[in-house]
Amino acid sequence: MDYKFFIIIFILIIVGVTILFSLTLSARISVGILAHRPTDLLSYYIYNMPYTILCTVFYISFFVVFLYGLRAWNRSYILDLHMVYSYILQFFHLPLLFCIPATIFGLFIGINLFLLFVRIHKYCLHHIYILYLYIRYSPNVSQRVQWFFYKLAEPFHFDIIAYAIKTSLFRLNRYLLKDIRFNGFAWYSPHARIPWYYLLYHAYDGVLKIVCNKYYEKFVTFSPLFFIIYDCIFNNFLISHLYNYLLIYVPVILWRRITICLFTDASDICELLCNIYYKKETCIYAILAEHKIVLESYLISGLRSNIDLGLEIEMYLKSASCFVPDTDERNLYCNNEGILLEKRSGKALVRKILDEEVFTEEWVLLVDKYHFINNGLYKTLVFIS
Repeated sequence: MDYKFFIIIFILIIVGVTILFSLTLSARISVGILAHRPTDLLSYYIYNMPYTILCTVFYISFFVVFLYGLRAWNRSYILDLHMVYSYILQFFHLPLLFCIPATIFGLFIGINLFLLFVRIHKYCLHHIYILYLYIRYSPNVSQRVQWFFYKLAEPFHFDIIAYAIKTSLFRLNRYLLKDIRFNGFAWYSPHARIPWYYLLYHAYDGVLKIVCNKYYEKFVTFSPLFFIIYDCIFNNFLISHLYNYLLIYVPVILWRRITICLFTDASDICELLCNIYYKKETCIYAILAEHKIVLESYLISGLRSNIDLGLEIEMYLKSASCFVPDTDERNLYCNNEGILLEKRSGKALVRKILDEEVFTEEWVLLVDKYHFINNGLYKTLVFIS
C-alpha cells in the first residue's frame, strides 16, 4: 500500500493547523492586547504620537492609495466566470481524499487571512480617528482647523454626486429667485407661475426626495452587485464593467463614510475627553455615578452622538465635570454650577451644601490633574475609570 499520499495529506493538515494558530495568535496580539476596553477613558488617548502617525500613513498609503491604484491599473481586466467554473469542476474531479483536506485547509487560511486583514484595517482606523480627535478637539486648536472640519462635514450623509447635484440646483434656484418674499404666512415668489421656476422647483424637490431616501443609500452601497448581474446577463459572464465602476464607487463611499463620521461626532464629549487627555490644568474631573454610565455609552458607541439622550447631556457633561480647587480650603473643589466636592483619602468624593455633607449622591472621580501637576507628574497622569 502506498502511504506517500496519506503522509502528504497529514503534513498539509499539520502545516495548516500551525499557520491557523499563528495567524490567530498574531491577530490577538496585534488587536486584542493593544486595544483597550471599550469603556476605558484611555481608549481614545494617543500613547505614542509617532506610532499613531505611522499607522495613519500606512493605512493611507496601502489601503487607499495602493489598492485604489491597483484598481486603476486593472481597469481593463476581464474576469471570465466560465473559466472560474471550469477550474472549480477540475478541482472536484481530483481524488476525494485530496479535495476534502485541501478545501478545509484553504477555508482555514482564507478565513484567517480575511479576519487578520479586517483587524489590521480596524486597528489602523482607530489610530486615524484618535489622531483626528487630537487635531480637531485639542485645547489649543485654531479656529481655522475647526472651520476646515466643519466644511468637510458639510455634505452630511450625501455622497459626492448627490451633494454636487443638490448644491448646484440650490445655488441656481437661489440665484434665479432673488425676490423671494414673505407674506406673513409663507415664503413665495411672484415668478412662481413661470415655467422655468416650476421645472426648477420640482427638479430640486425631486433630487432631495431621491438622495434623502433610505433606499437610495442602500442602492449606492450595493450598486456593484448590479454591475455583476448586468455582466452575467448581457456580457456572457465576462466581468468587465465592474472594474471601471469601482473607480467611481470607491471615492463616493469613502467620502460618505468620512462625512458621516465627522457629522455624527458627539462634539462636546470629544472636547471633554481631549481636555482630560491633553489640557494642562489644575483641576479634577468628576461626574455622578449615573452620568458615568452615560459617558461609557458614548465610549462604546465610538463617540457617536445619541439622539435619544439629546445634546443637553453632552453639554452638561462637558461643562459641569471640571472642578477647580478652592482658594481657601485645599480639599474642596467647585465647578461652574457652584457644586462643591470634598476629596477625601483615596478616590472618595463627597458633596457639601452649606458645610453639610450630602451622601445621597455618588460622585465618581475620573482624573485628579491637580495632584499630578502640583507634584510634577503630569506626563505620568493616571486616569481612573
